[in-house]
Amino acid sequence: MSEPVRVVHLIPSLERAGAENALTRVVTHSDPAQVRHTVVSLTGRGPLAEPIEAAGVEVIALGARSPASTLLRLPRLLSVIRAARPEVVQGWMVHANLLAWLARALAAPSARLAWNLRGSAGQLEYERPLTRLLTRAAATVSKSVDLLIANSAAGFAQHAALGYRPKIGEVLPNGFDLDTFRPDAGTRNRIRDELGLPTDAIAFGLIGRFHPVKGHTVFAEAAGTVAPTAPNATFVLVGAGTQDSQELEALLAEHQVTHRFLRLGVRADVADIMRALDVVCVPSFYEGFPNVVGEAMACAIPCIATEVSDVRTILGDGGLVIPIGDAEALADAMTTLAADTAGREAMGRAGRQRAEETYCIRTITSRYTNLYRSQLTGNDDVPLPHPTN
Repeated sequence: MSEPVRVVHLIPSLERAGAENALTRVVTHSDPAQVRHTVVSLTGRGPLAEPIEAAGVEVIALGARSPASTLLRLPRLLSVIRAARPEVVQGWMVHANLLAWLARALAAPSARLAWNLRGSAGQLEYERPLTRLLTRAAATVSKSVDLLIANSAAGFAQHAALGYRPKIGEVLPNGFDLDTFRPDAGTRNRIRDELGLPTDAIAFGLIGRFHPVKGHTVFAEAAGTVAPTAPNATFVLVGAGTQDSQELEALLAEHQVTHRFLRLGVRADVADIMRALDVVCVPSFYEGFPNVVGEAMACAIPCIATEVSDVRTILGDGGLVIPIGDAEALADAMTTLAADTAGREAMGRAGRQRAEETYCIRTITSRYTNLYRSQLTGNDDVPLPHPTN
């Protein structure tokens, strides 16, 4: 049997966020006989370091506090990479992608360089000026990238329009642990009791950090329309900034729905919270592959999502798709699903089935392994054992 492929991953942080969760799922579900991962966080360890290490994967935190201090830690990064002797250096998101490009050139020139695109180029208007600059700058060196992985076809196409020209490009969707994210009536009832949700409450949830791109303004406006005619509707927010933001407080007050909202902030038990909801709303203006859609599908919870990126394809029959930025359409969809218990349940079953067929993490991890091996052999289709769901 061949030796495992040695892969060093660079990622800005190990906080609980989309790309970080995706990386964690990939490295913790890989077969160690096939791939030996090392994860380097450019900043601190973060809460995801513990589950990664529990899976036997080494985590190294550089401790940078800013882009400038990241460069100051370059000597240590180069030392880490030389010690790991990687065959593949994999960056995740633009800051780490560019650092992976530099570190590979200086410390492991014979290794293959892989970049992972997690978002949509269309959301650049919502990003910081430095991120916008780096995203465009990365296009100028992208010809040296051996493998570019995007989690959506739309995101790949948008970056190609910016001039990204890798040697090989692949669209590889996010994968989900279908044992962690699954229907569970007992957990649903327990969490609803903890949150004080009555038996007949219809809970609409938005799970994501408070950020303009996530569409909290649209969600609040739609809630303001739905609340007066649906006395059993409750609106739940989960994510960084949702618990203590004065801007969010003012937004809810503007639409007179403050008392109808539960603002939970950052939660480690997202899968449990998901099960307690009746509908997950994703009113984003831009996304790559929204993790929350896949997680809701795995939990058999229907979604209402805006038509961003590949969402219509991802969701299938697991929910409703609405125009971007359309609070009226979101309110109409909420009202429709609130009144249709059988319809919600049918969408939930369809979503779970699609997640099992397409987005099982073991299948996605196998595809990552296949791509890494193909980089070393020059074979784009290296056969590997195909795991079951």
